[in-house]
Formats: sequence, C-alpha cells, structure tokens
Amino acid sequence: MKAILTSACCAALIAGSALADTCWHRTYGEDHLAKHGNQTVRALTVRLPDRQEVQAGGEQGAMAWARFRDSSQRFRGPLICQPPKADMPENAWSCGVECDGGRFVAWPSGPDAILLRTRGGFMISDGCGEGDMRWVRDADAAQTTFKLYRSECPG
Repeated sequence: MKAILTSACCAALIAGSALADTCWHRTYGEDHLAKHGNQTVRALTVRLPDRQEVQAGGEQGAMAWARFRDSSQRFRGPLICQPPKADMPENAWSCGVECDGGRFVAWPSGPDAILLRTRGGFMISDGCGEGDMRWVRDADAAQTTFKLYRSECPG
C-alpha cells in the first residue's frame, strides 16, 4: 500500500499546485484536547477542489495536512474527491484516499466553515507514503466530525 500511496501522493502534490482550491483549517487548543481525550488530531487542514466541478462529475485531486496530539511533525496525504452519493448532505464533497485509505464527507456549515465527517478515518503519512502512516480520526471512534474554517492554503 505504501508504494501506491507514494505515487498518488507525489502526483497529487504536483497537481495540487494548479488547482484553484479552498483550504479549511482548525488548530485545537490544549483546553479542547483536555475535554476530548479520544481526539488524536491537534491540527487539520484540507485543500478541497471546487465543489461544483466535483458535483458535475469530475474527479478532482485534493490534499490533507495534520498534526497529531503526540507529535509536532506535519503529516500529509493526497485525496481524490468524487461526486457525492444521493444519501449525502446537499453541497457535499466526498473524498478519500485510494486503495482503501479511508474516506470523508464534508459540507458547508455557514459561510466560512465546513463539517468534515469520517467513517473510520482516512490515512496520511509523514513522508509522501514512505514514512509513518496515521489515521485522521478519534481514537476508537467509528465516526469523527471536525469543524474546519476557511483559511490560507499551506505553501
């Protein structure tokens, strides 16, 4: 699986620079993490493609970056977004990591925020598929929801 993630990661990094995407981010403070002991994610950023292009049937590349509670290192991973299924929220993104690396659905929550819900999480790494692999999700949770806010995309 690492070899597949490596090629997908590198391709997404190259393609991602040409996308006119929007980034969504949140850093969770110590108070929040103390109240949510199962939360493994300290900071999460996702770069999502134009939702109308995805909903029109076009598969689009995306990226995710995360820092975890137990590490200061930034992890990243490529995503592929596809049109949402009928049972998903209106105006949703449906994104995941190829080769069963997990999925999430995200949808607007007000003008400058999204809700991002995983079912089992999605996988990212600390080295474009070559290093430590981590799941973006709460520990031992079947479903995790993150509220992210519009932000600058990482360089």
